[in-house]
Amino acid sequence: MNTTHINARPRHPYSAITAATTALLALALFAAAQHPARATIIADDFSAYTVGTQVTSQVQPGGVGNGWLSGWRISSGSLASGGNVSVISATTPFDSGGNYMSSTIKTAAGNTSSGGGFGRAYDAQTISTNGTNAFEISFDFRADLASGDLPDNLRYNIFDGQTRASFYDSKCTWILSAYDGKWHVSNGSTANFVATTLTFAANTTYSITIKEDPAAKTWTLSITDGTNSATNTNLGFCATTWATDASTANARWLNFAATEIIPSGSTTTTGLTGVFSVDNVSISTVPEPATLALLFGAAVAAIASLRRLRQR
Repeated sequence: MNTTHINARPRHPYSAITAATTALLALALFAAAQHPARATIIADDFSAYTVGTQVTSQVQPGGVGNGWLSGWRISSGSLASGGNVSVISATTPFDSGGNYMSSTIKTAAGNTSSGGGFGRAYDAQTISTNGTNAFEISFDFRADLASGDLPDNLRYNIFDGQTRASFYDSKCTWILSAYDGKWHVSNGSTANFVATTLTFAANTTYSITIKEDPAAKTWTLSITDGTNSATNTNLGFCATTWATDASTANARWLNFAATEIIPSGSTTTTGLTGVFSVDNVSISTVPEPATLALLFGAAVAAIASLRRLRQR
């Protein structure tokens, strides 16, 4: 009896590479899906709170949890009586709609300083991996004005502080300050402010993103009013050492405030009113790109090898 042997056709040398390439690309895409470009860790859009809730020393919306180490708390420095009314509102929503925080600050006359606002402590140790990794803070901000012009000597200050405060200090990493019709950024100290190219105006929503790098002690600002934008990079920290709050373990504070500035020729405040609103607060990490880069690099190398084999 004759037996016929059927030999399998030899596999082409680049078929294995094709399979490997497909696997590498699939792995890279899977990794990208599991690790998006920005992973939000801590956020608050104020939607969980009842409209009309006023922040006081006893009422602190939000509480501890989900990366926050406190609720929203007011800060007051030599204000007029009842000079800090920070309340959950929905009267004039931001573009995203829904609730937001509105703060009315009334400074007092006859003081050497006067200001106030609100802030919240976040888990800075975790978000920055103990001060070694960069992270981003973003939010929407608006100065509200029913009529007339913004007060000349009122500054709107937003800053990342070691403590909850009405006024920024040398322990802040960064300070964003709006005055004289422009947004200004701190660069290396509380005495050095640089004007951005973006105009500051009332009743305009500004979407702001700040990238903070505790290890390098630098920060970057990106800000837009929806039409025009400005970016300032490689700005220096005010603080010489990145540190957390001694009384609230692992915390740093995101502070929003309005402060009266004493003009040249005067010695005390006159008493002013400023109203501002905040929404869509987010603090997020930026995953390290090294792993994804290696996977995509390996896939590209395999594709190149495949092409060379096919050309033989």
